Amino acid sequence: GAIVSPVLTGLKQAKDLPYASTLCGACRDVCPVGIDLPKLLLHLRHKIVADGAGVWAERLAVRRWHNAMKTRQKLEGSVRLSRLLLKPIARGGYVKRMRAPAIGGWTKGRDFPVPAAKSFARIWADELGGGRS
Repeated sequence: GAIVSPVLTGLKQAKDLPYASTLCGACRDVCPVGIDLPKLLLHLRHKIVADGAGVWAERLAVRRWHNAMKTRQKLEGSVRLSRLLLKPIARGGYVKRMRAPAIGGWTKGRDFPVPAAKSFARIWADELGGGRS
């Protein structure tokens, strides 16, 4: 579907499908007729970027994620902020439906778990006597 659907329905309608692969090459290895599927997926990704469909939002999201992951302190701060922002809309530890335009699609078919109250590193340091790195 990730190769055929964008060709049949158009890239604009199926622009997410070529990104549903990790490009590890396992599909190419097991393809009975030897089609280089990762190469085709990369080609479709390049076409999507060239058409400019959703590129600015993706770049912004990757930049934000990259910034949040730079150091352990930034990661922990991002998790605390996420927990705080999700707390009012969470029920039973999960967010059932997000209405935000950029991330609302995440909860259409699945519940989104709220980050744990304590990180594994904090539990390890506090309860199991491990040192914090």
